[in-house]
Amino acid sequence: MLSTPIDSNLVDDDYSLLTSDMTAEEAAQLTPVFQTLTDHLNLDGAMLLCHSRSLWNQLYFTTEQSLDSEFIESLLGQFRAESHWHCPAGILDFALPVHDELAALTLFSESLNIELSLCVMLKAGTTADEALFDRLQHYLQILTTLCEHITRQRILQARLIKKKRLGFIVEATGAGTWEWEIPSQRLQLNARWANMLGYQLNELGPLSIDTVFNAMHPQGRETARALLHDCLQGHTEYYDCECRMLHKSGEWMWFHEQGKVTDYNAKGEPVLMAGTHTDINDKKRIEIALAEKASFQQLMFDHLPVYLFVKDTDYRIVMANDKFISLYPPEKRHKVIGYTTVEDYNKDEAAQFLRMDILAFASGSAENEEQIQFPNGEIRTLWTKKIRFEDARGESFILGVATDITNVKASELAMQLAKNEAEQANQAKSEFLATMSHEIRTPMNGIMGMLELAVQQASDKQQQRRLELARTSASALLTIINDILDFSKIEAQKMELEYASIEIDLLVQRIVEEQLAHLNTKPVQLHVDLSDLPFNRLTGDEVRLGQVLTNLLSNAIKFTAEGEVQLGLRGIPLDSEHILLEITVEDTGIGMTEAQQQVLFKPFSQADSSTTRRFGGTGLGLSIVQRLTHMMKGKVTVTSKLNEGSQFTATATLSSPVRLQQLPEVGGVIVLSSLHRQARLLCKQLAVWKVRFILIDSLDSLAEFSEKMPPNMDWLIIDAALQAEFSAWRNSKKQARRVELLPTNLAVLVDRDTTINVTSLPDNTLHTLNKPVLRHELFALLQGSARNVTNNADLSFIPPHQMVAPTGRILIAEDNPINREVAFYMLQDSGFSVLSAEDGKHAIDLLKANNDINLVLMDCRMPVMDGFAATYAIRTGKAGEQYKNIPIVACTANASVQDKQECLQAGMNAYITKPLRKKILIDTVLSMLNPDYSI
Repeated sequence: MLSTPIDSNLVDDDYSLLTSDMTAEEAAQLTPVFQTLTDHLNLDGAMLLCHSRSLWNQLYFTTEQSLDSEFIESLLGQFRAESHWHCPAGILDFALPVHDELAALTLFSESLNIELSLCVMLKAGTTADEALFDRLQHYLQILTTLCEHITRQRILQARLIKKKRLGFIVEATGAGTWEWEIPSQRLQLNARWANMLGYQLNELGPLSIDTVFNAMHPQGRETARALLHDCLQGHTEYYDCECRMLHKSGEWMWFHEQGKVTDYNAKGEPVLMAGTHTDINDKKRIEIALAEKASFQQLMFDHLPVYLFVKDTDYRIVMANDKFISLYPPEKRHKVIGYTTVEDYNKDEAAQFLRMDILAFASGSAENEEQIQFPNGEIRTLWTKKIRFEDARGESFILGVATDITNVKASELAMQLAKNEAEQANQAKSEFLATMSHEIRTPMNGIMGMLELAVQQASDKQQQRRLELARTSASALLTIINDILDFSKIEAQKMELEYASIEIDLLVQRIVEEQLAHLNTKPVQLHVDLSDLPFNRLTGDEVRLGQVLTNLLSNAIKFTAEGEVQLGLRGIPLDSEHILLEITVEDTGIGMTEAQQQVLFKPFSQADSSTTRRFGGTGLGLSIVQRLTHMMKGKVTVTSKLNEGSQFTATATLSSPVRLQQLPEVGGVIVLSSLHRQARLLCKQLAVWKVRFILIDSLDSLAEFSEKMPPNMDWLIIDAALQAEFSAWRNSKKQARRVELLPTNLAVLVDRDTTINVTSLPDNTLHTLNKPVLRHELFALLQGSARNVTNNADLSFIPPHQMVAPTGRILIAEDNPINREVAFYMLQDSGFSVLSAEDGKHAIDLLKANNDINLVLMDCRMPVMDGFAATYAIRTGKAGEQYKNIPIVACTANASVQDKQECLQAGMNAYITKPLRKKILIDTVLSMLNPDYSI
């Protein structure tokens, strides 16, 4: 029983209704009775006092059992059957109560069992008769009717409260809501529903369920209708539909429609349905994008032309594409997922797979080439990479990607075989050309040597001119041959660098003098600038460095019809032992376009095809420069403008730099020259040495300057172009006083191999300085070591230590009669006594027969006994004890470092190559015979 004390203040109109047809006395005596009651649900009146304000407003009865007249009648029947009464003292007597139970539910759907009690009140001393029961039944009927009315009202109020509360919740979520009265087809929407589609509610017009369906995309409309029908028929509890609806902007947007039948009529037919309308456009777009991505990934996974698989930490396959599954025999393909590779491959293959799996899990990735036997028995090569990854749950897997590279490997093998064949053919070609060096140089030695001798002995100028042309042509041919042979050596990787000390100034002098011969009558000025190179001795390969200088200079001279060509050297220290030698050759020649520069360093190529016809050449010179500089840890670059000229810059790494000695203190120098670049370069070198200088470009300026001559001006250097004018000016009596103010030391700038008439000048006052001015010659001039000039004297500078008289007897061992004769006359014309032998054995015999031979010039390749065997015989005393240490100079057409090393290891003292150049031959012989002589 539910018991709560009753507040006496609750006696209101309900109580008045109960006592309306009682006398005042009866009603007054009934009040204390109500006040003593504790049961809220007693049908004797207490219920009326509590149901509307206490527990009753929290309950409603189930439809199976309601508080109606039949129920009351049941209670009265029990009352009639009772045989005794309980009549307390007072006006009213009470019969014993009768009871029954009634099922009820709270507003929160909680089940309760309610016990209802009925107690009939009688006046004291009154017996139970029909009138009493009729009256009591009347009262109860009134109570029952009122109870049902109030209960229904309370239920409706509770529903309204629940609906409002639910409305607040829905409004807080931002969802749209709808309520559909099914029989009338009337639809109610909230403003939010309309706003989601971009409308105001009044813009939607008369509302019906078709308002919703008409807004849907045609492709989803029938599906939505079917889902709604299933809900109305009771097949599903809820109406749940995701659909696209047309926004006012014209865009189709995604919404989620949910609803439920909330009321039925007495026949069980749905009469009311309500639901929500939610914007899921962003969510749906993400879902669609993810689905498309997943679909695309799955599509790729299934159709990529590679073998894809995923393994778990137990090394079992959990995912694989069709291509991977095709690796298994047909009868096993349906069971691949869940397999380990150990189960389906031989022991060696399985062990290999397992090692790679373990490595991938441990390090994050693994890759290798694998040999796999396909179901058809074919062995193929796969390149496999395995990568570890983790899923959203943090579980580790490896993704395997395998590519069939069998055909690639076969192609690589075929390409390698083809490459090897090509390299072998190229090697054979290069070796052939390298071997041909000896055979080609041998006849060239005869041609060049004889032409050189003939030029020196020709007395007729026309004959001398023709011989000079022949020698020039032979020299050009030799240059082409040398380029081809050198390129072949580089291609055959037979060229090696030979490191030795290099006198940079002397190397530059030799190269410059060789190139001056190619200028012929061209109006081209050649300049040299070594002012940025503080070193005069470096360690490197002198021959190859000279070849770089030669090719760059000859290229510039070839393509410059008139103007200037300048050679510059600069030293960039790399560390205490190494410098980067930068060689710059600049010309004012024909220049090049950008396109021509792109192919410039390719073998056998020139700027264009017409270049070869106009200027000749093989197109190998610059390619050789590029490869030589690369061998010397440098490079070559070019900048050029068409019709304006070019600038080539080559670098090479050299070691053991030795700095120039300090120039002793000298007085100032006046330079009189109208050749602006030559004069500026000369003054630049003086500035590096911290020598004061004054540059004057005319005699008028010199005359004016002599009046204010600074003290201690020791030298006047005059260009030969102004020499005659200066002589006349100097001999003028009017200029006597000014002449006395000039420096006493006078030097004339002259072209090399030029003579001048100095009869008008006093003896011992004139010195010469060759153009282009070379640093070491200017240094020697300022030191006072240059030779004085006599009438018609040769003005070329020869260091004093080279002025040694040729004496001694030389033995030539050479099998080629022409080459033997060339060497014979070169040595004989220089003052040596000469013997000749046609092979090594003959040379040994001559040594045995003569005891006054001072040096042997030994060819290496000879019949009967070659130069190596002959040298060994001499060193072991076979030619006589007195000749065991005789100087032996190798003379061969082979020009490789390996050949030179072979000669030196055989016991030879020096090495020269064919074709013989007289100066090189004589210098080498003199250096062997005289320790004080240096080349």
